[in-house]
Amino acid sequence: MVWVEVEFVKDVDYKKWLGPDWKPSFSNPSTIISNHICWMDILIAQSIFFPSFVAKKSVRKYPLVGNIAAAIDCLFVDSASSKE
Repeated sequence: MVWVEVEFVKDVDYKKWLGPDWKPSFSNPSTIISNHICWMDILIAQSIFFPSFVAKKSVRKYPLVGNIAAAIDCLFVDSASSKE
């Protein structure tokens, strides 16, 4: 896993939209890009970070797994289509 440090753009006044008491917090990464070897990798990542995932469109049709993926707001991508 690679951690990438992110800084806020200094020219933008975030407090204008988020309120005068707003302060940035970096408790969790905003994006995790990772390949996985087996289903256990997904379960471990889900238990630690509670992320959403990108999966191929056919995963939505899998019994139980498709329901769980939809419940965690998984993004389903048609990998056969060249448009996506």
